[in-house]
Amino acid sequence: MKTTPPAGTDRGEKREVIRLGDYDMSREEAINKAVEIICNPVDSPRKPSLESVKTIELYCGEQATKFAVWSICDDQTGESKGKQLTVKTIDRIKARGGWEADPKKSITIDDDAIDILRTFLCELPNLPIDGEFLVINADDVAVQLLNQLTTQSLDVGLISSVVAQLANPENIAKLSQLPSDELRLGQSLAAALNYVRMSQVLDEFEQLVKNGCGECDGCKKDNGCLEGTFQKFLKEHSWIFGSQYSKVTPKKITFDNDELDFMMRRTADGYEEIVEIKRPKFNLFRKRGKGLAETKEVVNAINQVDNYLAGFDADQHKHDSEEHGYLKVEKICAKIIIGRNSENKAEKKALRRLNARFNRIEVITFDQLIANARQMLKWLESEIQKKPGEK
Repeated sequence: MKTTPPAGTDRGEKREVIRLGDYDMSREEAINKAVEIICNPVDSPRKPSLESVKTIELYCGEQATKFAVWSICDDQTGESKGKQLTVKTIDRIKARGGWEADPKKSITIDDDAIDILRTFLCELPNLPIDGEFLVINADDVAVQLLNQLTTQSLDVGLISSVVAQLANPENIAKLSQLPSDELRLGQSLAAALNYVRMSQVLDEFEQLVKNGCGECDGCKKDNGCLEGTFQKFLKEHSWIFGSQYSKVTPKKITFDNDELDFMMRRTADGYEEIVEIKRPKFNLFRKRGKGLAETKEVVNAINQVDNYLAGFDADQHKHDSEEHGYLKVEKICAKIIIGRNSENKAEKKALRRLNARFNRIEVITFDQLIANARQMLKWLESEIQKKPGEK
């Protein structure tokens, strides 16, 4: 706001210094660098809800003038209706002997867009040459909560507490004031939220594998959940299979009245992959003479998915159609989840030999599936614990 020195100022007196930012200047200099804002009340029957118009001059030349108009609309009760910022260009029209607004060189933005523009202009001097940034504001309380994500040892209980605090509506509001350079908020907070959720899900799945749900018919009969329980769980939490898959294929497919458990789409090439879920209580191998042989459950599972693969090979063009959702199934592979890890070295080697016999079928245990997911969470943990600026 442009101001003038108070009346009676003696030029011989010690000059008054005004602190602006990181430097000092005299009052006269400050006045010269100030922005003049003109506020005009609006008293017009044609605009009863317009309280005032506030204007600033951005540029003034011989041929054109640019200025901003910030209108604040109020009801007769004083309740705000919103705000509007207009940047107008006024051109000199010699032929008509005056000045006229050029709508083609003018722009108007409303409400939230004004706040976004203000944030951008305020942060502009702080932004480096390249990169994408999430600008969020918060008070010191929210900053302290968020800093726990990167400055303390990661503990699920601790992170759960922080997430619970941030889930509070009052703290969510505080996040809107966090300075953008406090920490890598976007990555750290998202990673922490995902870590807590995924850790809890994986713990639940591991308990399901070890102890069963205790409610289904399988648990009541032979202390082990039925296949359907694991199928449902893994379809709902398909991230457990890792980032090599992008989604569960929603299309249900049946061969000879035998419905596939589900298929997943590979991230790398978009091809489908068959996933067949069996029970963790099944053994993978049995003794045969001095060696080992696959159990009937493993053999049946391999034969089952082999039939699926043959069916897709025979009708691959049919599935790559609009009716079937354009499924890419040419020479696709299959993954069988069955049984648990064994501490027996001979059985570990037997599983490797079994998988080496097939180039389109892989047999893995529930424990191996969980171990892969745990490794993914370990990477996520390292991302949360990174210090700001650390790669």
